[in-house]
Amino acid sequence: MPSHLGWVDFTEADRQRMLDVISLFREQDTLDELGIGSIRDAFANYFFPGTSTIQTRARYMLFVPWIYLNLEKKLARSKKLTSAEVAWKVRKEEIKLIHALLESDDTAGLIGKEAKEKLKRMPSSVYWGGLGTWGIRLFPGSQEQYHQFLCSSPSRRISLILDDNGDPVEGYQGENWDPGIPDPPEGFPRKASFALTREEATFLKDRIILYHKDSVLAYMVTSEKHFTEDFLWDSDLITDLPHLLQQIVYDARNFSELMHGAALLYNLMLAEKRGNPEWVEKYETLFRDWAERISLRMGELQVWHSKLEIFWRSQALEQAKIPRRTKLFVNGWLYHVFNENCLQDLALNRQVRELIRLREIQLKKGRARFTNQRALDLWGGASGTNQLDFRWSNATVIANDIIQGYYYGSDEDV
Repeated sequence: MPSHLGWVDFTEADRQRMLDVISLFREQDTLDELGIGSIRDAFANYFFPGTSTIQTRARYMLFVPWIYLNLEKKLARSKKLTSAEVAWKVRKEEIKLIHALLESDDTAGLIGKEAKEKLKRMPSSVYWGGLGTWGIRLFPGSQEQYHQFLCSSPSRRISLILDDNGDPVEGYQGENWDPGIPDPPEGFPRKASFALTREEATFLKDRIILYHKDSVLAYMVTSEKHFTEDFLWDSDLITDLPHLLQQIVYDARNFSELMHGAALLYNLMLAEKRGNPEWVEKYETLFRDWAERISLRMGELQVWHSKLEIFWRSQALEQAKIPRRTKLFVNGWLYHVFNENCLQDLALNRQVRELIRLREIQLKKGRARFTNQRALDLWGGASGTNQLDFRWSNATVIANDIIQGYYYGSDEDV
């Protein structure tokens, strides 16, 4: 019998997060196998608001509203449609966009590059949440509610812009999109590229600064740097950040580097249980390398760990609903890291291994690889092995697009 994932009651933000999680199931190295995703996402949202792990290029933030604004004009002078028909028309335009981008010189990050007409999750869905976070989308509801709104009678429309208490959504003035959105290029969507004009880049930059001026993303788009580093804390940008933001980045770095060891040990234990010598050797080497890197920073990390309660009260985490069991697991892992005489021996510590084993069982119950042979057999040899970068790799692409357009883009689309 096939498995199904569903939810009954949700906010638009919850829905977008769930869709992102589903998309991440295809990326084994990014899976949250040990249940620390709430902490990871809290830092990522704080640093790079409006972004997600499946966003690819900045100009999608304009492609989507351009498609909808053009559709709104057509609907104003056409016969009444159903919301399903509205969704179908949007999909047709997005497929046109895919083919147009395939003909451009730059296809990196093209959503639907392989699937084309068979693409299941369209760019409009991927970017819907971010468009609202950046203040580009003013309609306060979900994409489905927006489709219903576009084809509803005036009386029905009122009910689609009320909050859960039946009150008008604060800030909604009847505009669905920011009126300052630059006009689309001639021939769009049959003609398109990812290159931002100077006007478009300025608009996106201004939205980020207006709505999220204290974020790392805002400091990125106001710099002239081209970001290529693997992690935020490796970038020269750090020196441009205010002290408080630097401290939060420092917290995120320490969490990322320290918890990476738990992910590597988890994979090592699975490799041993599968009886695959090649995988075992691989993870033994990776864990040993991790232990050596942590040992080089052990002095400053011990000071940081002695003030761990400050970490849990970080501005980045204060709004996040971090489960109590997640805190207990993180605190337990860190306790062992800082109380092991030789860090490389941590992988042999029975208490540490039991902590990892019980954590997976706690999260997955009957589907845990440590107790379910079928799940273990399906394991591909790597799961959740990448060190957390808190969405930095995605944010750099978005920021670099904006910086390129702002400083080097043409005055009009060519």
